[in-house]
Amino acid sequence: MASYQTKSAQPKRYLQTLFATSLYIVELELDIKNLEHFCKNHQQKNKEGEQKSNNGGYQSNFILPHKGPLDPLIKEIETNANIFAQQFLNKKDTQKIESIWMNTNSYKDSNRVHLHPGSSISGVYYIKTPSSSGNIVFQHPAFDELSFYYNSFNSLPGQRNEPEEYNQFNTSTVTASAIENTLYLFPSWLKHYVESNMNKTEERISISFNISPSFLKNRPINKL
Repeated sequence: MASYQTKSAQPKRYLQTLFATSLYIVELELDIKNLEHFCKNHQQKNKEGEQKSNNGGYQSNFILPHKGPLDPLIKEIETNANIFAQQFLNKKDTQKIESIWMNTNSYKDSNRVHLHPGSSISGVYYIKTPSSSGNIVFQHPAFDELSFYYNSFNSLPGQRNEPEEYNQFNTSTVTASAIENTLYLFPSWLKHYVESNMNKTEERISISFNISPSFLKNRPINKL
């Protein structure tokens, strides 16, 4: 007669991260007063600007090639972009800035959801960030699909079935604080937006940019 034994040991269970998205953060020590002065002068001389992802506010046109106050920042951006590319994106090609522009957001100005097609790395550097001036928010690549779980059939109409606790596996957005003299680098395909500046008296000033391998420099690009 066959003998059957019941295993008492619990099965091994694993939770493995299949894909990861990197956000590279650097706290710099640049002269932000000098950079703020440059940005205000540039905006004064180029008042028209561009309308891209901004809801209100000011976005300059491209300000490369450039020599002068931006040089220390450009050097830091390219140095850290190459570290980011080589260590986290496994890209050994030399990374160079191909476009750079400044942003000024006053009261209630914001930037809608967008990405930066045609580049490998994008980023932002914060020059002036008064209180309540708005942070940058990154969207999960599967943002639309994740919303299905929060609006499941178990929810009442108009209600969301929120997770008990948000974590890296179920959150649909991640907020990164706008901090002066801080540089953020991220993959250009990562969608993001900028919250409204709710400071009634002070503006937020930042510099954004796109980076690609040096052999692709000087080709047509998009800035959103």
